[in-house]
Amino acid sequence: MDVNTDLAQEVNITARRNDTFLLEFAVINSETGDSYTLEADQDGWVAGTDGFLHMRRFQAKLTIKKDGSEQEIVNVHTYQWGDLREDNVITTPVITGQYYGEDNQEANPLHAGIYLASSTGGADEVIHVRIPHDYMNMPAGEYVYDMQIREKSNWFGYASNTGGIYSTWIKGMFNVVEDVTQL
Repeated sequence: MDVNTDLAQEVNITARRNDTFLLEFAVINSETGDSYTLEADQDGWVAGTDGFLHMRRFQAKLTIKKDGSEQEIVNVHTYQWGDLREDNVITTPVITGQYYGEDNQEANPLHAGIYLASSTGGADEVIHVRIPHDYMNMPAGEYVYDMQIREKSNWFGYASNTGGIYSTWIKGMFNVVEDVTQL
């Protein structure tokens, strides 16, 4: 008997160096055939029935790195994520880029690093991933990536992962092709 708990789907991506990277996709619930219902990331907080603010139930992080290396090139995540930095950090040859987005994320998903749309789980439930052009400054070549989802319905403080469930939803090769027009 074999058991495979890896639910990640392989999706290979080709992107152009120094161009803004945009990806929109839906995750289908195999039981219902509808898109998976996600709570919006917006400002990262939601009012609980207990009168306190709580972190969103779903958060996401996409990491790109060289295959066979522990050196991450860039991490893009929702407004809230467990290892969230205080500021966005542009990718350099020696510093991992960190991007969660810009102000006013709830008004437009294109202001977020990763935006988890909020709806009823129907056809319009879409995950938006955006990496600005200045974070896509890695050398042309082959990389690997994956996108991990953190599901946690109760918040017990920034450092707590109590009740957190982490699942990788997509993974694959991330091929960066050279650009002609230089910034």
